[in-house]
Amino acid sequence: MPILRVEDGADKGRTVPLTMRKTVSIGRDPAADLALRDTKTSRFHARVEFRNDGLWLIDLNSKNGTFINGVAVKEHPLRLGDHFMVGDTTFVVAPDPKPVPRTASSPQAVAPAPAGSTSVRTPKPVPGPSASTETATAVRGDSIARRLQAFYRLRAERQKGEEAPKGPSRFIVFEIDGTLIKTEGMVEEAFEQAIQEVYGVPKALVNCPLAGRSEREVIQVALAAAKVPPEKIRQFLARALARYVDILVEILRKRPRGDVLPGVKTLLERLDKDPRWAVGLMTRHLLLSARPLLGRHGLWDYFKYGAFADDHENRSALPALLLERARDASGLPIKEQDVYAVGDTVRDLAYAKSAGMRTVAVATGGSSRDALAVLNPFLAFDSFADVDAVLQKLNAGLA
Repeated sequence: MPILRVEDGADKGRTVPLTMRKTVSIGRDPAADLALRDTKTSRFHARVEFRNDGLWLIDLNSKNGTFINGVAVKEHPLRLGDHFMVGDTTFVVAPDPKPVPRTASSPQAVAPAPAGSTSVRTPKPVPGPSASTETATAVRGDSIARRLQAFYRLRAERQKGEEAPKGPSRFIVFEIDGTLIKTEGMVEEAFEQAIQEVYGVPKALVNCPLAGRSEREVIQVALAAAKVPPEKIRQFLARALARYVDILVEILRKRPRGDVLPGVKTLLERLDKDPRWAVGLMTRHLLLSARPLLGRHGLWDYFKYGAFADDHENRSALPALLLERARDASGLPIKEQDVYAVGDTVRDLAYAKSAGMRTVAVATGGSSRDALAVLNPFLAFDSFADVDAVLQKLNAGLA
């Protein structure tokens, strides 16, 4: 059974077990089930309750609002690993620390919840900013299979009366910042604040360009350049990454910047509706930062599978991991050349190309088109603004 744990705030460390029959009210009123010392919360600020389709968070017309993974909500399903904030207090929905055997109904990372489910919501449980990357990785592998299998079922439903498709012909995976969206310095701001707080190094990114580096690598390279001892970097890396995501989510909530790049939303919509394509992510971002960055723009639900920076500390391992998940989920003998990897930096393309994937360059981010051309990508675009032209090239040769 999951628990509700206070991750940050005046009541940090407090936990409340969640049961199928329990409703937990949260606020500063002593009569609340979870009475807080946080003066920025309303008397009865929010409620967590089980419904037939899972666990839900409900805002009780609070003064300052309720936020889940950095997004303001009135009511919203909760998944294992989700973080939500009331006032200055941050909660996480966490697994019971007592080990329990994993069953077929155990929470999955990005799987749709079956109707009538009475377990904690299984669609897309995304570990919140302070969740351990080990926990995120442990539940994610099976989640990819669940998410893709649901994807195939939906495709079959759309083709009523027709033979159900065996699966998409091609898999297309995107990088995020610079490929799909612009973050306008939010990522850099979060990194610099986290590194200064955890390691005491100010302005650590001055000599560390972010382009193409995984979020884990950014911290390691920046601190190495600042002459921080390797053992100290390793000792506090998990804490720094968790703090980075916390800060990023807070920036997204209070002072968001950036936008979706031209043509991206239309491109994703059309790929999503085309049964020949399965759309995913292969990114230098952590899962914990990818979801709020994309969720802010309403893009997260277009992606049915993915490989993230917290899946493996070596980014070069992500293509093989993504292929393994796609094969397991689809039951198809997917080959490397069946995957189109879209990126905006030389590093993005280099990792995918070395794995045998077809690379798609878009010059909207970290590298110029001339720099990207050196890697001889399968396709190259200045941007995705002309969606028809992009799809014409992507669809060439598809059945």
